[in-house]
Amino acid sequence: MTLSLPNIFRHDLSFSQLDAVADWQFDAEGLKLNFAAQRLLNPDLDGSAKGHLVFPGVGPNASQGSEPVGNPGNAPIVADITAHLRRGEAKAVYRYLPRVVGDETYHWLQHSLLAGQSDDVNLVLKGPLDRFPFDQGGGEFKVAIRMLNGVLDYAPGWPRIEGINGMLVFHDKAMTLTADTGKILDARLGPVKVSLADLHVSHGFPLLIDGEANGETRAFLDFIKRSPVHDHTDRFTEPFRTQGEGRLNLQLQIPLHRIETTTLQGTYRFDNNRLDPGGDLPELSGVSGSVEFTQDTLQAKNIRAQVLDLPVSLNIESAEAGANGDRKRPLRVQLIGDANPTILKPHLPPALHGRISGSTRWQADIGMHPSGKSGLTLTSDLVGLAINLPAPFGKAADKAMSLQVIKESMPPQAQREGGVTADAVNPVFVRYGELLTMRAMFPERTRAQVPTQVPTQLPTNAPASVHLRFGSGEATAPTDSGLKVSGSLRQLDLDAWRKLDLGMATASGASNPLPLREVSLAFNELLIFDRRLNDTHVKLRPVGGGWRLALAGREISGEIVTVPAGEKISLLANLKRLSLPELVSAKVPAKAAASGVGSSTAEPLPKSITDVLASLELSAESTLIDGLDLGELHLRLSPDTSSIGRGFGLRMDNLTLSNPDGQLRGKGVIANHPRRQSQFQFELESNNFGKLLDRLGMPGRIKRGAGRISGPLNWTGGVESFSLNRLAGDLQLDLKQGQFTRIEPGAGKLLGILSLQSLPRRITLDFRDVFSEGFAFDEIVGGIYLERGTAYFKDLRMSGPAAKVRMSGMADLTRETQNLRVTIQPRLEDTVAMAGALLGGPVVGVGTFIANKILQNPIGQAATFEYAISGAWADPVVTKLAKPNIKSEE
Repeated sequence: MTLSLPNIFRHDLSFSQLDAVADWQFDAEGLKLNFAAQRLLNPDLDGSAKGHLVFPGVGPNASQGSEPVGNPGNAPIVADITAHLRRGEAKAVYRYLPRVVGDETYHWLQHSLLAGQSDDVNLVLKGPLDRFPFDQGGGEFKVAIRMLNGVLDYAPGWPRIEGINGMLVFHDKAMTLTADTGKILDARLGPVKVSLADLHVSHGFPLLIDGEANGETRAFLDFIKRSPVHDHTDRFTEPFRTQGEGRLNLQLQIPLHRIETTTLQGTYRFDNNRLDPGGDLPELSGVSGSVEFTQDTLQAKNIRAQVLDLPVSLNIESAEAGANGDRKRPLRVQLIGDANPTILKPHLPPALHGRISGSTRWQADIGMHPSGKSGLTLTSDLVGLAINLPAPFGKAADKAMSLQVIKESMPPQAQREGGVTADAVNPVFVRYGELLTMRAMFPERTRAQVPTQVPTQLPTNAPASVHLRFGSGEATAPTDSGLKVSGSLRQLDLDAWRKLDLGMATASGASNPLPLREVSLAFNELLIFDRRLNDTHVKLRPVGGGWRLALAGREISGEIVTVPAGEKISLLANLKRLSLPELVSAKVPAKAAASGVGSSTAEPLPKSITDVLASLELSAESTLIDGLDLGELHLRLSPDTSSIGRGFGLRMDNLTLSNPDGQLRGKGVIANHPRRQSQFQFELESNNFGKLLDRLGMPGRIKRGAGRISGPLNWTGGVESFSLNRLAGDLQLDLKQGQFTRIEPGAGKLLGILSLQSLPRRITLDFRDVFSEGFAFDEIVGGIYLERGTAYFKDLRMSGPAAKVRMSGMADLTRETQNLRVTIQPRLEDTVAMAGALLGGPVVGVGTFIANKILQNPIGQAATFEYAISGAWADPVVTKLAKPNIKSEE
């Protein structure tokens, strides 16, 4: 049976079963139709109805020209109907709405109320139908539907409400759905109220949804992902993973005539949640607070959380909407917290434990960039934090030093939409004051390998690219994998930094250094191996399995190449200039130097050069010490492998130092321990010791002079410990054809003593012609034994045209004192013979010379003197001794 009432309903009312009785009667009011339907049945409903309809002006007494039933002129039809359904389908409600319901409402119910059943539907329609829906009074209209398991798809693009259990009521011109239970995604709803103030006119009367939901926070994130909020916030929350629960308050306004302009207000409250932002951003724990959001914004203030076990305050806000109608509003997430050594200790290399004190404020900002990448920016002025690191990177607590770490990463959705491959990179930028910048590129495919507890730590097993720049300027984006270092620094103490093990560990605890690709650094002052290099540019690059180091500086200029030799390396140095750098400090304490010399219990220094060096070949075109050019140097070193010295030094296989004025050759062992001895066997030759001394910074000490000085030298400690008060040795002098010049005692150390220039001022016999103007010698031979800064003369003999001198005793080279015995025998015999020849003729002269030889130089012996010399070099005490009984050497 089909009932067609086109003026009242949009759809014909069809029934597969209709059990009803009806009667009608005419009276003064018109036609009254009474009915009682015991069973109304079709696929949408099953129930009963009763009531009557009054059609005014219809009947036998009606005037001619009266309109037919259903069209009673100006008199309204009056209804009084009640109905009850034992079964009803919610998705069919739109079919039974009166035509006066607005088109937008009709279509919204048709497409939004998708499912649901009812076992209790009650309908009341009472009053003149021209006043329907009776919102102005005069009647009553109400349909009450108890809904079970309903599904409401309230707006396109928003998550639907499912499992609705509640009441759907149409009253007058309003509609209200009150759900006691239900769910959005996996969140439990209740209570929820859906209301429409005017079913007839949609303009100005939006559909309102107001409700609460409880459930896991991940369901709240799913709500964002499946709603327009997701796109409007640039999919910011897509990679988020959470643990924990919360409570959602939600209010939607849905203009049915323009559903796409739906607006939303909501608040999500949570306590002690855990949030993983995804990628290599650090995880947040203990997250407590609330988030407020609209259809295109998210906002939160002072959310409490912990990141890397650091307590933080978290704020979220939306940036301004994009231009040109773009509704996207990138989010900015801000973390604010305090850092102190206790909190930072688990995240720092062990070498920095105890080197950081105090506390400082820091801020991290996470946001979306125009490139579509999420960004992390960490900033702090480090005020309040003291950093005890070698210059120039340490700081006092009250000093401000800006720290900035910027990290970008590509969110998964952006990768998919942009076709990003697995080789996409995540750039990192670091700035530390004006001292350091770093720019690094990490491949996207390694993100899962990055330890989450250190957000800026290098990924393991990843071909990362890092550019580290010191000083002014900014590190550029690296193009090759590995580490590149560039820039300039006023000062760097490399010795102090070498003591710090700043290597970062992988998740397994094993060291994983980043491969070094290139170093190009300039230093005003570089401290290395306790030496100071000035105005030096260093360039380092890998070559084969080793390295090539180019140095251009005031002290050193040239190239050094390392060649692998098993577990060690060989060094090949080819230098144009080698100036022995200034020694910064004496590293060996006095007590250590004074005890345990040669002790077999001495231990090698940690990380000794002998542990890594297989050999050293050094050539230098110009070698300078204290600014003096000593000439061309060739040096060959290797670790001392003898049973006594193993691990404690370097064997000097060859040392040659040549210049136009002389040559030094030697070999020995250089100690690498403060209580071991260095040994050096040398030979110094020169054809003109006068010029050689001029080259050595002692001009005018000797004229001419040829010969050699040789012997062994030894001292305690390494090269840096060489000094007169440590020196021991046994020198042999063999010099010929020279002359001492006028020099002051002390100015030339041993030369001042050998010249004997202080004697003429202290003794009665006038030796001014012999010594004051410079003793000329034909030969100087003998030995000088050195012991801890003291020279012991062992029958040193000097022979010259004017005299013969023998010297024995000692001289303290550091205190410049002496205790000597000097025997002087003037060469008078030849002078007397010459005088006889001039006065008595050749015969007399020759006779005098022969007699002098036969009688064993009686003239020379008669003029021989012996002196004891003591006291300071500058003011000696000279004592004439009894005439010695000296046998002539002739």
